[in-house]
Amino acid sequence: MVSNATTLETLDIAISNIEGPISNVESGKLCNLQDLYLTQNKLNGDISRVVEGLSNCSNTTLEFLGLAGNWLTGQFPNSLGHLKNLRILSISFNQISGTIPTSIEQLSRLHQLKFLAISCGERFSVNLSSEWIPPFSLTYIEIRKCAFGSKLPTWLKTQKQLHTNILSNGSVSDSIPPGLWTMCSQLQFLDLSDNEIGGNLPRLVNFPSSQIWTADFYSSYSDGVVVDLSSNSFHGLLPLWPNVTHLNLANNLFSGLIPINIGHVMTKLQVLDLSGNTFTGSIPYSITRVKQLMRLDLSDNHFSGKIPDWSVSLGHSEFILEPIIRKNSRGHRSMQQLETLDLSSNHLSGSIPLSMTSITTLSYLNLSYNNLGGPIPSKNQFGTFTNPSSFECNPELSGKPLITDCSPPRKRDLKKIEEEDDDERLWF
Repeated sequence: MVSNATTLETLDIAISNIEGPISNVESGKLCNLQDLYLTQNKLNGDISRVVEGLSNCSNTTLEFLGLAGNWLTGQFPNSLGHLKNLRILSISFNQISGTIPTSIEQLSRLHQLKFLAISCGERFSVNLSSEWIPPFSLTYIEIRKCAFGSKLPTWLKTQKQLHTNILSNGSVSDSIPPGLWTMCSQLQFLDLSDNEIGGNLPRLVNFPSSQIWTADFYSSYSDGVVVDLSSNSFHGLLPLWPNVTHLNLANNLFSGLIPINIGHVMTKLQVLDLSGNTFTGSIPYSITRVKQLMRLDLSDNHFSGKIPDWSVSLGHSEFILEPIIRKNSRGHRSMQQLETLDLSSNHLSGSIPLSMTSITTLSYLNLSYNNLGGPIPSKNQFGTFTNPSSFECNPELSGKPLITDCSPPRKRDLKKIEEEDDDERLWF
């Protein structure tokens, strides 16, 4: 019935709980259709049925084809290239197999492509040759679970307008070429997580200082730069990148001390995850000066010494006189937005600073598997931490809700982390 509506320009039946096989589109019908929205239904069947029918029009007007979130199978036919005016093709979360046909190069608007998102998995593959020179200049690229080989694609250096670069789980093992760090002056979001990339990170990277993407993409993030390099083989010392707000370097091979001036240089930090490395030394007091910090995860390292006193507000002179200033300083402006703090599985000692009870935004705390001692504070937010796992396996620690029995340290389940939802991973 719909295929008889030859003058129809827009058909929107997305999120309508429609189920069953997708209908064939009769040849020569729906030739005035510009936008077709079928996303998030329960349609099944061969995707070629729709593409073949829509591409048989002598003057194809289709610009938007939305089929994401269904149960479609099959492969794209070569006739996909006949949809020359296609601007947006959305096919994620289906069971489509095969490869993208080379006829896609015939799309007249391909050179205007700005947004490219591909997730390969087991059924779908894409051949992104290192010698390939794209005919477009992207602003957003997201390629997940697609094998690049040992090196990142060299054609990335041709993309001069990128603000989002997500190339995760691609089996890349070589170090990052210098050209990628050069292009970081335009990047707002960099995700190379779940690869095997090694080498040192540069101490200085010229990330942009202001927001350059539209709010539609990552509205949950504030002004700043998001960098996720977790689950790789990076090593060496921790770099300090001033404009970064979200930094995830978890599960790498970093070692050494955290620079004492981290809180003075990375003043825009909102999320810092350094878990699963081999950092040593004490936690710098300057980290308590980062006012916007919401999540701090330093678990599974080799940190020692005491937990910083949240009431101490240090100045730039801390580099020389830190012990004296720490003893005599008075303070109260520090980490008042902190929601998550994980310092577990380290070698921290001493007592839990009473000043931590003033962090009334704290909703998750894990200090387990350390060498802490003394009573557990009970004021304010600490009264809400009723799970013993937050404090367990600290031999000298006492008070509610602690249980005296201590089992062997638990190892981080990396497989479980890798299987987390993408939305949850993006919170980091």
